[in-house]
Order: sequence, then C-alpha cells, then structure tokens
Amino acid sequence: MKLFLLVDAVFDFLDAKEGVFHQCYGDDAAPLLSMVPIWKQVLDVLSSYKDVTLAIVGSNYTVSQFRTKGLENLCVSEKGRAFDATFLSFFSTRIFKNGNSVIDGFVSLHSTQDNFSISKKQDLLDWLHGFEQIWIAGITTCSCIAKTISSLQLTLHSHQHLLVSEDCISCRASQEKSAQKMIQQWKQQTKQMTVYSSYKQLLIDFITE
Repeated sequence: MKLFLLVDAVFDFLDAKEGVFHQCYGDDAAPLLSMVPIWKQVLDVLSSYKDVTLAIVGSNYTVSQFRTKGLENLCVSEKGRAFDATFLSFFSTRIFKNGNSVIDGFVSLHSTQDNFSISKKQDLLDWLHGFEQIWIAGITTCSCIAKTISSLQLTLHSHQHLLVSEDCISCRASQEKSAQKMIQQWKQQTKQMTVYSSYKQLLIDFITE
C-alpha cells in the first residue's frame, strides 16, 4: 500500500489576496501558489489507483501561536483552515494537526472511505505503518514538511520508505537557499528516503513499483 500525503493545502496558505500567509509576506509567498496545478496533475493520476491512499493535512492553530507579526491568525479561523476546493474531491482521508509536524502535532484523522476516525498519536503511527511508500508533498519546506519528515524518520519500520519531489514542495522565496540545503541533506539519507527532482518521474515510479 502507498500513501500520498498533502500538507497544508488550505486557504491561508493558498489564497493570494486574503490568505493570512500572503497578507503577511506578500510576494515572498508567491512560490506557494505555483504548487496548485502540480498537485492537481499528481492527484488526477493517483486518484485512479486503488492501492494509493490520498490524505490531506490541515492545520488548526490558535491565536498568536506564531510570534511573527502578521501570522497571529494563521489557520485560526474556519475560513483560513479550509482546504482548497481544488483538491477536496480527491481526498477521502483528512488529517488535522496543531503543530508543524503531522506526527507530533497530530489532532485527528477521519476517513470516509474506510469509515473510521482516530485521535491518538499511536493509532496514527499504526495507520502509517501500513504503508510501504509515503510520498510527502505540500508546504512549507522548511517548516511543516521538514518537521513531518524528521518525525516520520524516527518512526519508520524497515519496510517503509519516504518519497519527496523537489517540485511538489515549496516555501517562501527568501527561504529557498535554506530549503535547498535541507533537500541536499535528505538526498544523503538514501536508506529511508528518496528525493526526486521531478514529480513526473516520481509519479511513474510510484504507480509502477
């Protein structure tokens, strides 16, 4: 079994006019918007494969959880937390977190396909351990993606492998150098994960292996 995990495809990160992240950072946050058509292409393909579970992750933060001026209300309101309508129809599994890491900040998981819900971290880990390959996509590279990857690496079983494509994750333009350093570190961790430069090649390998 395989898992495609899409992190933080929500209003506050993807709405260029009203999203809190974009109101705070302006043009610096523009790279995040380029992810939408890429994720859509990936999902258009993966949605037809029965052995691939599609899970979308949203953040439920509290007021002033982040100290950065302008981010006090990031993913606080119902509107800001809302999943982007472009992707909702693809996902039968929705995961919610209240921290950067999907693992350490886990709140709940709801699956309409399998008709179950969980709210304990151990239950989440047991669920994740059922997948041999886990493809992580989303935003932002230096925050939620990095923290989630680090947490997963500590809990992976020997039969599991993480997959990342450089063009399926994104961050602010000013963080790109830091993101590239992080990606280079991931590329050296070949026992636990594989980093692709193109989502098209990862997509081929993901559905054929």
